[in-house]
Amino acid sequence: VGAFATDPLNISKIESGDGSTPGQIVTVTTALPHNFTGGTPIKIRGVNVADYNISTKVSSVINENKFTYLLSFYKEGIKNKLLKARDYAVCRCQN
Repeated sequence: VGAFATDPLNISKIESGDGSTPGQIVTVTTALPHNFTGGTPIKIRGVNVADYNISTKVSSVINENKFTYLLSFYKEGIKNKLLKARDYAVCRCQN
């Protein structure tokens, strides 16, 4: 995954797992339509739990404002309430 493109999107919500129990699937809700497809390279930044700030690819698209990506691991004990929806951004990355 390459450098940031010039199209950062604000993230309004980010959840790990099912929303109450953290897991490897992370669901991202963007403030505006993201126009991503499965496999789109992205970079997540600004999450207050550093493990979620990664370069990866979109795993699945739920709707125009929601998609998922996968973590290679997750730490036990991280609660979703610690993932604050403030100053997050997701960017399509250039290849």
